[in-house]
Amino acid sequence: MLILNHGWSDRPEYLLRYLKVDRVYDEMLGRGEVRPAILILPDVRFSRFYREHSHRFPFPNYLTLVAEEVAGTVARLYAIPLERQRWAIGGFSFGGYLSLDVGRRYPGRFASVSVVSGFADEEWSYWPSQEPPPGPLDSQGRGKHTIVAPGPVPRLFLACGQADRLFATMLDMRQKLMELGLPHAWSIGPGGHTWKYWASVLPAMLGFHLAREQSQVEVK
Repeated sequence: MLILNHGWSDRPEYLLRYLKVDRVYDEMLGRGEVRPAILILPDVRFSRFYREHSHRFPFPNYLTLVAEEVAGTVARLYAIPLERQRWAIGGFSFGGYLSLDVGRRYPGRFASVSVVSGFADEEWSYWPSQEPPPGPLDSQGRGKHTIVAPGPVPRLFLACGQADRLFATMLDMRQKLMELGLPHAWSIGPGGHTWKYWASVLPAMLGFHLAREQSQVEVK
């Protein structure tokens, strides 16, 4: 299972219209480059996201929607166990931010995470050996550092166009991961915060998650 998340002002069907995710995946499957999988394109638009993401609401509703409701519904519908090795998550722009947040909170559910042209919260912790204090809590006692499904560090894929307005942010994210000693694939190339660049990196992204033989080798 691969959950692919769209950007903040986008719609899930844009991943089909502009990235042609279904066609690219089918062609890669036909060439034997990826294994059979179900690609899930949830709608992650939240009109009140910034309020939901404030310190008064430290556990954004996209977390439980994507990691629990969407995953749970798909698991029941297709009789796919919620086993870590069967699930991956990634996204573009805000979808990358969302995917990274899900991946660090639910490492026991997702074996790989990809962030394309995304960003992160400077206060986030990344798969620490000892969980830090959660900070302000929501009504269910969950905070910014709460780990819901403990597990090992997922495989990580980062990508960004060199003309993207978030390129410096992605470089900072990569630097932090390197300082923490967290291995990750890293892909850069010409392009900005555009569907054209995202289309160019999509095959590498799908291959990273769904290739028949997984690797931690960096992507140049």
